[in-house]
Order: sequence, then structure tokens, then C-alpha cells
Amino acid sequence: MAAPPLSDELAWEAAEAFRQAGNVATVAADAIGISRGAFQNRLAVAARRGMLGTDPVMPGFVITSVSTTHDDAGDIIRKHVRQTPEIEHGPFNLPEGHLIKGVSALLDASGNVQQQWVKTREGELDPLWIAEKIKEAFADWTPAALPTLEPATNDDILTLIPLADMHLGLYAWGPESGKNWDLKTACRKYRETIKQVVECSPPSATAIVLGGGDYLHANTNDLRTRTGNVLDGDGRTDKVIDEAVKLAVFTVDLALQKHGEVRVRFLKGNHDEYASIAIVFALAAWYRNEPRVIVDKDPSLYWWFRFKNTLLGATHGHNTKITEMPLIMANRTPKDWGETKHRYIHTFHVHHKTQHIFESGGVIAESHQSPVPQDAYHSGRGYISGRSMQSITYHADRGEIVRNKVALD
Repeated sequence: MAAPPLSDELAWEAAEAFRQAGNVATVAADAIGISRGAFQNRLAVAARRGMLGTDPVMPGFVITSVSTTHDDAGDIIRKHVRQTPEIEHGPFNLPEGHLIKGVSALLDASGNVQQQWVKTREGELDPLWIAEKIKEAFADWTPAALPTLEPATNDDILTLIPLADMHLGLYAWGPESGKNWDLKTACRKYRETIKQVVECSPPSATAIVLGGGDYLHANTNDLRTRTGNVLDGDGRTDKVIDEAVKLAVFTVDLALQKHGEVRVRFLKGNHDEYASIAIVFALAAWYRNEPRVIVDKDPSLYWWFRFKNTLLGATHGHNTKITEMPLIMANRTPKDWGETKHRYIHTFHVHHKTQHIFESGGVIAESHQSPVPQDAYHSGRGYISGRSMQSITYHADRGEIVRNKVALD
């Protein structure tokens, strides 16, 4: 910390002592009880402030030199007193983006700093700044999932969490489609909604996170469907996949807090036939150390799962009509079909809810609403459907018992 400037009182004291001692510094220093070095410093300040008989000093200035001209008799005929602005000794503020390269100083005969130059260098990064940026970059980073403690759950129930036609990467312009929507907005809204869905679900022993297909809006950077329709997309495919994996991890992590075991399956859709594969393998790698997470890498367009006396099935719906699914279920899973009492089929693709009850086969089939808003294509064709996400809880012997639905605005 810089020393405070010498007060005028102490400077005057030194000047008076010097005059009374006959201009002998040693005697003057002893008279006021300070060392000779300290006295010389005070006397120099007094001189700069005009206290040794020179002309008055202007406010904010100090005397830096005095010169005189004498006549032949030795009398002063001219005196020149040089005054300069007094340097304020305060903290030095390093300009942003600079590093201190070196410091130079001008000293007087007593070793006091008269002027000082701080040399800075621009364009090089401060190591402390770099360290802080690295710290910020890893603030939200976590390693591959480690085993977590299993919560108390009910073994007689199972919870299905369908991720229906999320279309991550879809872009919509409000004046054209009725709502502004992009990748950042989608991830924020989906996280909020998924959190509500999971919190409202009962703590079943098993939860299934079921991606119903079209989890991503586009399969590649060319932004076209398999049939050639041009898509309105926000973000490059790599960026969208990165955010999609993060959202899937967020969902599974939430489910782990509520359920004993979490099974994960992502079906292929007509929008993300190949991109969805990246999600599956990323999740399998992420949860490789978590025995409570089972990632299903089955490439089939169909999904089947038996929970004691309840049988579940699903497909995206772009290749198979919902009315065809009961027969396919019976054909693909004949043993489970024959041994179960309750059978449920889930389809997606159409973005709106429908339900078909096939009493003769004891099957209830439904399609799910999508949480994504309309883009220009769907808005221009007058499609109307609600937006929601939900969880469905099944009892081992009684079938569906609870459904928690969260509507999106």
C-alpha cells in the first residue's frame, strides 16, 4: 500500500527546524527527534511546496527547480521558480487485456521516486484469466455417471415416460406459425416439463424412458425428411445432437432419483432414422458405470416389454398404422401375449391423441400428443393439436392405474 502524502504541518515543522538550526540538517533532525534521512525527505517536500522562502506554490503544484541570476555585486536580479503538477500517488489500474511487462522509476538524490513508468503489453492472455475461463468451462461438467443410491420404490408398479415427437432442432417464427421456437427454447421448456412429469409420478421400482421417434427434427444438415420435405431447422446436426444427449441424460438422472431401475429405449422416426442412433450409443456410454440404468440398443422399429400381467408395445408410426399394431404384437410376442391380461400399444408420429380399444384382443392402442409447436409446414396446412407430456403408471396385475399429464402453453 502506498504511503500517505506528508502533511503540511510536518513539512512546516521541518522547514522551521532547518532555519533555526542555521540550515544544518543534522541539528534540525535532532531537534525534532527524527533521523537525518527522514528529515531530508520532509525538507525536500517542504522545498517543493515553497516553504523554504520561495514564492507561494499554486494549488495542486510543487516546485521542481529554482534558478537565480545575479549582478556583479552578487545581488539577485532575477529568480525563476519552476512549478509542475503534483503527482498523485494512488493505485495503478492495469488496462483490460494488458500484462505488466516492467516498471521504470526516476529517483532523486535521496532515493525517492520522482516519476514512475509502468510498461504494459497488450494481446497476451493473463494466466489467471485463462485459469478462470477453464474453471467456468468445467463448472457444469460431470464425468460418466457413477452408481447412485436406490430410492425406496414400489415393486408392483411401472412408470412409462414417453418422449413423443420432441423434434429438437425445429425452428418456428411466431408471425408465420403462431409461436417462436428454437433449440434453446425447446431445451428449456422440455426440462421444465419433464421435471414436473417425473415429480408427479409415483416411485415405481422400474421406469421406462421411451423415445417415440422424431426426437430430433432433422437427420442430417441438409434438413430434409426421407420423402424430401424441406425442414425449418435451428442449429447444425452436431449441435442439436449434443443438446439432445444432454436432455436425455437430464431425464434419466431425474428418473433415477425417483425409481429403482431406469430402462431407456429410443425408437427411430422418419425425421431421425440415423441421428437417433447417436443418442442411444451416447447414453450407453454415459451410464456404463450405473447398474440401475439399462440402455436398450435394439435397432428394431418396434418395442415390447412385459411387466408381469401387463404387456407394452410401441412403434413410431410412420411405417405401421396404429390399427395394425395389435396383430403385430400378438405375432411378435406370442408367449407374452398369451400369458398377460392387460395389453397397451403406444404410437406417435401424428402429433395428436387418438385411442383405439380392440376389445376382442384386449388391447388399448393410442397415439400421443407432441410437446413441440407447429412449424410453418404444419401451420400452413391447418393442423390443430394440443401440446403435452405425460407419464403413465401400470400395475403388475391391474394394468394402467395413474396418468400424469402436463400441458405446454
